[in-house]
Amino acid sequence: MWLVTLARAASGMSLQEREVASLVAAGHSDAAIAERLLISLAAVEWTVAKLSRALGVESRDALTRLLAATSRA
Repeated sequence: MWLVTLARAASGMSLQEREVASLVAAGHSDAAIAERLLISLAAVEWTVAKLSRALGVESRDALTRLLAATSRA
């Protein structure tokens, strides 16, 4: 079920959203992601919140686990 949800969410994701998702899955902090992608911390926080809503998770830890699990699948 969550793979279907993730696939639907990923199909509408921008390049930046996919990059943020990949770095969240790898366990990077918001600040580290912002520095690496040369975007604002607020942009990272907004993207993480958007991904969480799209995937139906309520915490950063849950988002990280879900994205990490799907990146290994």
